[in-house]
Amino acid sequence: MPVTVTDVAKAAGMSQPAVSQILNGSTRYKATSIAKVFAAAERLGYKPNTHARTLRSGRFGAVAYLLPPVSADQAGWLQEQLLIGMEAALAADNRHLVVAHLPDEQRSSSGDVPKMLRQWMVDAFVIDHSYITPPSIIEMMERSPVPCAWLNIDRPTDVVRCDEIAASRQATDILLARGHRRIAFLDYSRDPQTGSWHFSNQMRLQGYQEAMTAAGLPARWIGGDIQSEVIAFTRAWLSKDDRPTAVVSYSAELVHPLAQSLAFSGHNLGRELSFISFGTTNWMGRQRVDLMITPSRAVGEKVINLLDAKIAAGSPQPTRLLPMTYCAGSTIGPPPI
Repeated sequence: MPVTVTDVAKAAGMSQPAVSQILNGSTRYKATSIAKVFAAAERLGYKPNTHARTLRSGRFGAVAYLLPPVSADQAGWLQEQLLIGMEAALAADNRHLVVAHLPDEQRSSSGDVPKMLRQWMVDAFVIDHSYITPPSIIEMMERSPVPCAWLNIDRPTDVVRCDEIAASRQATDILLARGHRRIAFLDYSRDPQTGSWHFSNQMRLQGYQEAMTAAGLPARWIGGDIQSEVIAFTRAWLSKDDRPTAVVSYSAELVHPLAQSLAFSGHNLGRELSFISFGTTNWMGRQRVDLMITPSRAVGEKVINLLDAKIAAGSPQPTRLLPMTYCAGSTIGPPPI
């Protein structure tokens, strides 16, 4: 038979009501009494009835991580370190994480939010904006009384994200320190005529421009909304006499077409062209890329901390910016002679 609160009370030599309150988090008892109860519970192998606790408190002890919307032809991903960070912060308070995904058609009205809470049995949401979140869900969450925090979105409150501008400025300074002067910003995912598809495009460009201006050098942007003919586009600008000696790339994925394009002419990335970018790991295939690393685990921990602070205060919390860390690789060298 399972161990009950009554069994723990007998083993601890205390009343059942007192033991029940202690096991449910009450701190009104002496530290010695609390320690005695938990020692008895551990010795007997007592497991709390989480269902009963939920009925009493009206809370589930869980937070849902809402995956960003992706279309059928997009590749989504889970950041392991981000999940570990959120889980660790929740586990410290005996809570857990629920990973959830919604089809776009469910993101329609604020009436859906209580329904989602019932279905998933969670108390709040962490919403990831790694891809573009439909305006409807942003408006829905703003109107809803359900607590939520955000990742990867540019808002003044309730967000945890990296300091993109500072990271890009640092990346550019690293290239400048190696002697590069013809440095370009590379972005194949943004059309300058229509604007950025994500706030980080503009912020990384801004950080690069600030560093170049501070160095008294002209900024240069290479890219566009390049969906096809990536290699042809890359080889075209690499073949010009005024090609840069180094690039700050919005996406680390561009290391592949760059390396391939350079190989056509017998050149190497890191020798004829230096490269630095942003990401979660600096291993790209068999090459170690110079990268500004996103502190994914810390982001996960901080977003839960922000959510808890928001719930405790009953009001929005200022957005928290986390620094990226430089991780050296093999893609930066001195300017070619």
